[in-house]
Amino acid sequence: MDGLFCGIDIGSTNVKVAIVDAGGATLAAEARPTPRIMAEGAVETDAAYLTSVLEDMIVRAWRRLSTPRRILAISAAGVGEDGLMVDGDIMPVGYSIPWFDRRAEAEAALLAEHHSLEGRTGIAIDPTRTAAKWLWSARHRPQEFARGRWWISLTDYPLAKWAHRPFFSESLAVRSGCYDISRRAFLPELLEASRAPSLADVALAGSRIGTVGGQCSLVLRGAVAPGAALIAGGHDHPVAAALIRAGAPDAIVDSLGTAELLHAETGTCVQHHPPLVRSTALLAPAGEACLYVFELASQLRAVPGPALRDLLDRGWPEHAFSGREQAAALIGGEARPEALTGALQSGEPGTVWQLLEAVTFAARRIVEEMKRAGIPAGAFYTTGGWSRSDAFVRLRANVLGQTIHRVNEPELVALGAAFLAARGSGHPIARTLDTALFPPDRAAAEIHEARYRDAKEPISRLLGLSHPPRS
Repeated sequence: MDGLFCGIDIGSTNVKVAIVDAGGATLAAEARPTPRIMAEGAVETDAAYLTSVLEDMIVRAWRRLSTPRRILAISAAGVGEDGLMVDGDIMPVGYSIPWFDRRAEAEAALLAEHHSLEGRTGIAIDPTRTAAKWLWSARHRPQEFARGRWWISLTDYPLAKWAHRPFFSESLAVRSGCYDISRRAFLPELLEASRAPSLADVALAGSRIGTVGGQCSLVLRGAVAPGAALIAGGHDHPVAAALIRAGAPDAIVDSLGTAELLHAETGTCVQHHPPLVRSTALLAPAGEACLYVFELASQLRAVPGPALRDLLDRGWPEHAFSGREQAAALIGGEARPEALTGALQSGEPGTVWQLLEAVTFAARRIVEEMKRAGIPAGAFYTTGGWSRSDAFVRLRANVLGQTIHRVNEPELVALGAAFLAARGSGHPIARTLDTALFPPDRAAAEIHEARYRDAKEPISRLLGLSHPPRS
């Protein structure tokens, strides 16, 4: 098969596209800041303009290839809760509110009264959830609901527009807080409580949504073949993790970006263990996923950038650690003792390295809870910007006591979407990811093990995990 496949990553900060060949090699990629506008004093997104930007990016990337081959299939992954109302022609009738917007605080508090259903949805309703924003929009922008025919996820919008068919990727439906992950259907009582608008049919990742029409800009400019397949993608983290699981089905995937997100799947049901989040398995018709989000960047915000970069480059000797009792205090955020905050703000290397150890203790504690919930003890993979530090990954291997596989692919979400495009169009790609192995050092692991035993209980309380497992 001598065609090309395109993956799109619609992120909170940047949008990216990647074009791969039938062998899985990334031939071209483009990235640019996610386009935003100011509406009513807040940041929002114009989905039509975003789609135009993506079309330009795809065409630019394709033209650099200087090849007669065209793109045969496209898929997209990205942000989970952003979305907008569209009319019958799939044209926006309003803007998309980003997931991180907190204007729906009151609505989230009202919907939280339905917490008894959390065991079925797998996720608590907070101001970032789609359900809270539906209720806010119904109260404050009723004209959009009145004019619109469907609500569409921002991540799904470009493909829906090109296919002229609305759909709702399942892993994005889960992020609404209204989706029963066992029955794999929306819960009517939660839709009613959130005053949800008309929703498009749910589509499984990898399923065919439609084809690109001959009058689409992508076809007219030569980059995409007429009739190219449009394949449902979904939430960015599961799509990236699916690419890793193609070669390691039981992998636990640790994405070290602005937020750290630990993600794993199993072929059976996951026990309900708040604050762990449960979701549907991305590509399987049965089974569940388990994940946890930890605000990594906010924990490190107190440290001056140059001091942190220097330490991530050179590391710090494990035998130099002291003050094992302060691990939980270090990740206490605003509740940190003044002396520790001052040491971090001055870039004192020993204290900064202990903070890096403490956030890794948190990751270990979360992984333990995931295993208690029913996740297999598989290989541990790490991705994302923070994972580029060899010293940090070595520290994490020593704290976790197991080998870490670092994925060296720079644009894993866009690449994962491209692989979904190939798979969904009937041309699956088999490719071994570029990884580096970081085995634990036995002596260093023993030092961290003793420190972790002392830190486990206070860190458990800080994370909302009230029953730490026995060592």
